[in-house]
Amino acid sequence: MTAYIVLETADSLLYSYELLALRHRKNEHGKHNYNTTFPLLILNASIVEGILRYWLANSIKETIDDLIKQGTAAGQNEKNIAELLLEEYLIEVEGNGGFEKLKAQYSFFFKVPLDAKSTAYNPDAIRALFTLRNVLAHGTVLVAPKVPVSSPSKRDYVDNWQSKLQMVTILLKQLTDAKDIFQALDDYKVPLHFFEQSKLFLKEVQSKLPKSTKVGKAHEAMQALNFGFRHRC
Repeated sequence: MTAYIVLETADSLLYSYELLALRHRKNEHGKHNYNTTFPLLILNASIVEGILRYWLANSIKETIDDLIKQGTAAGQNEKNIAELLLEEYLIEVEGNGGFEKLKAQYSFFFKVPLDAKSTAYNPDAIRALFTLRNVLAHGTVLVAPKVPVSSPSKRDYVDNWQSKLQMVTILLKQLTDAKDIFQALDDYKVPLHFFEQSKLFLKEVQSKLPKSTKVGKAHEAMQALNFGFRHRC
């Protein structure tokens, strides 16, 4: 493969997260936390996805490098089919984002399911984080019924939103004792909860990967960071 320079973007995003978490902490006993909670959740999900993709992409690159070394030792002067297929797969991994795709890729390449049951962290918290990221990152309005509803076709506007956010709403209500998702998202504890769950999730996943997997700066910095306190700022 051609020589290249790597920038671990998740590490820069984590630095931004740290700065925003410091600001969020100043309002620990106040309200109107949306302006820090929403970007913190978006950054949180992006950091998790970035770290996961970093581990996967680097492992694919190392596998390709090993194949090149083996081919060179055997007198091979052209890429074999395995190298070409892995390069195509690497392009797909790095070029197509999304947590759902990552789950399939981890299951295929590492044989590590990202949605497995666990006692180390709450898998629903990770699913909820990415559901919220998908909503917030696109600036989509949040809609929730005042009372549970159900349309006959299950395609009613409010019913659609209810099904999309049902698991998120249940989780947030349990965390905050809020009466609805809007009040829950304004609770100071929300980004802290997702951050701590993300750290546990990544630690669990990393423990299942080959020992040769490059950990990266972002993961090390994230594990060392306490929400709302200075680490590298």
